[in-house]
Amino acid sequence: MLRPWANWLTRSRPHVGETQLAGLPADDPFAALEQIGDGLGTWRSDAHGDVHAAAQRLADLEAAARRCYRDATRRYLGALQRESAETLAAWGETVERCLLRLAHAHQSQLVPWNALRKHHGMPPELVPAMLARSMRAGAALLKWSYLRGSAEPVGVWGDMCRLYAMAEARSCARTPVAAAPGLEPRSSTEREFLEACLLSAARPGELRPEQADIAERATHFCVAGFALSSAGDPRFVHLIDIEGGDGPRRREADRALGPAWRSFGLDGGDRLLAALMRLVQSDRIPPRAFGTEVEKAVVVATLQHLEACWQPNQFAVAPAQTEMGADRLPELTA
Repeated sequence: MLRPWANWLTRSRPHVGETQLAGLPADDPFAALEQIGDGLGTWRSDAHGDVHAAAQRLADLEAAARRCYRDATRRYLGALQRESAETLAAWGETVERCLLRLAHAHQSQLVPWNALRKHHGMPPELVPAMLARSMRAGAALLKWSYLRGSAEPVGVWGDMCRLYAMAEARSCARTPVAAAPGLEPRSSTEREFLEACLLSAARPGELRPEQADIAERATHFCVAGFALSSAGDPRFVHLIDIEGGDGPRRREADRALGPAWRSFGLDGGDRLLAALMRLVQSDRIPPRAFGTEVEKAVVVATLQHLEACWQPNQFAVAPAQTEMGADRLPELTA
């Protein structure tokens, strides 16, 4: 017999994904994100105490937010030279507010005392996907701050480190989350955390807004070629303290590291990045694949910047040669 929650999708009562999201403005992603942000304030009450229904309704809002966020990014970058600083600031605050509410909504599902107060816990089968989606929501906040050239939102790294520590404690940091909306089938909490760490290690403050967007897409492309390990792993020089709550840093020879430190770095990613560079330089991947209307030289310069930042030493080295073709490379996602 099916559990009572198993057939909630077949109920005649429309849920938030069908009611609040049906009328999103098609030509104004910022107004749409404002509306989605309002929906993130009521999604839990709309579920009437059904944990699985709440998770699905949050997924509906997340999927809509992802689509509008991509459109908002393109609109924002295209308007940098046309719109006033006041308009750009208003757009930026709208996007950040929606992303922040999305991150908080995901995290609220995982807070133990919230579950106790509501007299229910998160079903174990939902935890890996919720952790990964929570991590990605925090990473989106970081990426948006890099694109705007603003300071990282306070507390985001602390939240992401706690999420990763929770995933490690539950032994699900590497659990694939194929059903999570917006995530690739091979994604996981660790992969989303590593992607955020790599983008931060790429010194985004040195990049122009359109380059920050390119860097994020290239990081997503190359993340499968990087690894996260214990702090004692001699292969890697980038570190993060999952109990400290700060962003990544480079290893210092005379610094003692405790058990909460993790290291990350190249584990084949140099070959992926080199292959991507060759495909761009040979015009097999056009600049528009990176989501912005930029010249090829800007894409190449950004990839060179990533190469320099991700190498074990402080200096760029010649990219490794590989026979990997375009048909075997990860896709660049919008």
